[in-house]
Amino acid sequence: MRYVLMAMIMVLTCLHLNAAHAVAPYMRETLRGLPGVGLTIENIDSDSRADGLSIEKIRTIVEFILRSGGIRILPESEIAMMPASPYLYVNVNLLKQGLVYAFNVDIQLTQQVSLVNLPQYTFFAGTWDTSSVGMVGKDNLRDIIANEIEPKVKAFVKDFLTVNPR
Repeated sequence: MRYVLMAMIMVLTCLHLNAAHAVAPYMRETLRGLPGVGLTIENIDSDSRADGLSIEKIRTIVEFILRSGGIRILPESEIAMMPASPYLYVNVNLLKQGLVYAFNVDIQLTQQVSLVNLPQYTFFAGTWDTSSVGMVGKDNLRDIIANEIEPKVKAFVKDFLTVNPR
């Protein structure tokens, strides 16, 4: 595991690699007609919390951006009664090695979908997503919110509003 991290750090450092990818137009279309989204923030490990990153900080900024864009954050009770059950999933994976964190940020809209040939079966699938990988120093861990999470959530809001004008 240590060698995998070292290799990843070398590649990211030497090549300044960012694995973020643009959202395809068909992904944007999967947002059409949604009245809002639920929100799920994946847990943050104790080292990361101790170094200044928390679910509460992430939730606060994500909710602010969604609400500022006019996107309703749906309560669990309402999501459960909707056919699509849409929710925005925010996952920050962190691996600490000394004073450096390697990270992967993934933001995904997940909703219930069905197969064309078997419409009676539904399952949850990501229909819109964006992600990136990188490295950050321990003292700059909070920068992941401004540099990685905020732009991705703003891209989601832009795509959502493109197909659901207010």
